[in-house]
Amino acid sequence: AGTFIETSSIPGGSTTTLNEARFASSATSLPNGQILVLGGAEIVPEPEDDGSGLPLWQQSQNLTQLKNSIELYDPATGLWTQLTEPTQVLPYPTAFHEAVYLPSQNLVAVIGGFIETSPGVLEPTGQIALLDLTTMTFLPAEQSGSSQFPRVFSTTTVLDYSGEETLLLVGGL
Repeated sequence: AGTFIETSSIPGGSTTTLNEARFASSATSLPNGQILVLGGAEIVPEPEDDGSGLPLWQQSQNLTQLKNSIELYDPATGLWTQLTEPTQVLPYPTAFHEAVYLPSQNLVAVIGGFIETSPGVLEPTGQIALLDLTTMTFLPAEQSGSSQFPRVFSTTTVLDYSGEETLLLVGGL
């Protein structure tokens, strides 16, 4: 059935953690065996209910910061590396997004998620960001595009039609 590895308990007794605590991020397997973790959010230590009926983690006053940072996890060493160059961070902070690997183009597509449109206001987005794994930089926005509708809590699958990859975006808000 496979092996499950928690990053706090790596084989061989070493322990490791992300450089930045986060939730609602994405984790994508890369062809070199590493895992790419993108975006996400931090939550305040003691979240408060605003009475909206939304879960605490979805209430914007409980999110201290949406993230645009990227980290690489190397299972062979158990180490995390944070990418720090300006071209190596998401073009916009986002959480609850999707990220998929496009093998024929060696790109990772980051789709949708919540973005902060003004202080404390989170809105779904249809933006798509493309990370070129050869250079580990994001392509300019005009080369990336967007989905027809904003996407949060959706699922994305890569379809291959005779070598041409198409993204199937399903569901979400």
